[in-house]
Amino acid sequence: MNSTRRKFLHSGLSIAGMGAIGASTWLAGGMGELANADDLGDYKALVCVFLNGGNDGNNTLIPVDAAYGDYSRARGGLALSKDSLTALGGSSAGHQFAIHPGIAPLAKLYQNKTLAWIANMGTLVQPVTASSILAMKGVTPPFLFSHIDQTNIQQGWDGISSNITGWAGRAIEALAPNLRHPLQLLSYNNNTTLLRGMVTPVTSAPKQYANNFGPANLLKPTDTQLQALQSISQLTSANDWDNIRLKNLKQTLSDAQSIAYALANVPKPAGNFGTDDLSIMLQQTVKLMLAGKNAGLKRQVFLVSWGSFDTHSGQLGTSQLNQDGQLATLGAGLDAFTQSIDGFGLTNNVITFSMSDFARTLQPVGGNGSDHAWGNHHFVMGGPVQGGSVLGTFPSLTLGGADDMDIAKKGRWAPTTSTDQLGATLMTWMGLNATQLNKVFPNLKNFSTPLLNFL
Repeated sequence: MNSTRRKFLHSGLSIAGMGAIGASTWLAGGMGELANADDLGDYKALVCVFLNGGNDGNNTLIPVDAAYGDYSRARGGLALSKDSLTALGGSSAGHQFAIHPGIAPLAKLYQNKTLAWIANMGTLVQPVTASSILAMKGVTPPFLFSHIDQTNIQQGWDGISSNITGWAGRAIEALAPNLRHPLQLLSYNNNTTLLRGMVTPVTSAPKQYANNFGPANLLKPTDTQLQALQSISQLTSANDWDNIRLKNLKQTLSDAQSIAYALANVPKPAGNFGTDDLSIMLQQTVKLMLAGKNAGLKRQVFLVSWGSFDTHSGQLGTSQLNQDGQLATLGAGLDAFTQSIDGFGLTNNVITFSMSDFARTLQPVGGNGSDHAWGNHHFVMGGPVQGGSVLGTFPSLTLGGADDMDIAKKGRWAPTTSTDQLGATLMTWMGLNATQLNKVFPNLKNFSTPLLNFL
């Protein structure tokens, strides 16, 4: 692929995915016929739930032993009462933990050992400590505390290259040929960095089931509007840009038809999904996963970007502009999603994990909010996960303490686990070999333990 075309495909002008499974696959008789595909058991999917804006991990995973006193003193008006929290049970990483009441459904997954927490994880070039940062000896990633840049770096950008790619997209392109196929990388909006490779297209899936592509009925081959679009997509031009647009149209139509036929033939999931955007995207995801597995697909990665967690003020409350209200929506959506995965028999085929721009300061800011920080706490869950523990090193919840890299002592944690270690562990499960890891994750060689112990 020449550089001009690559730039076009990676630009915002490109309509969703190209290179989809031919719509004829689903046209040929629906899910019953698809189920005859060979080797349907070798299906694995990753689902990244990206919490936009920087979720406050300090109010998401909370110690309820003696360290709760440190938390309560430092958080002031942002501190959640101990009796409102949902206990995880047992002890791990040197503490007894509880989680925000909004995500209470995750506690049973933790107790069933299908969910693990990763403490104090963030973007890292190499291992650092708070003291090395304060002494200006530690290397930090570029653009620390910038929403858009840290989002891109969380998802795999090196902070330097003009051609932004993500670790999932690069890893998918490095997989063995038998694990490559169309419709591998799917997002519901323009946040696609995680999924971008050098040449593999990203498919934009609809947030809500739709039979139409503009005026064309995707499920009716005889529809004149659909036939007209298909005819236009077959044209060629003396202008290279026109040909790129026509190829985009052709392959986007193929994607749209594939998704429409897939969703039309998938039964309603078992989970009790709500009508909010997150629930709609999660429901679509589980349906597309079942369709993909039944079609004989091997590996898929879904990026579900959602929320508004940039809570500089008004962090507490039940509004969907507050962290509390959004975490309640997250908990309910993930509960329904887990039920649906189990109901479709996909329990051991799917791993779901959370990410966010960055964490937030332990010290509150005016109006009961919090500011941009660094190391954060995230979950990883699914049948393959060896859960029931908090991995990594949980920070000391003391302003100006051993883990606070902020010169003003606001409680910004220097991460002790890298997002690259999370990504490398997940992509190893997907089939990436050890030789390929350092190519996909260039900074991984700087860490003595490249893989995390949750699989």
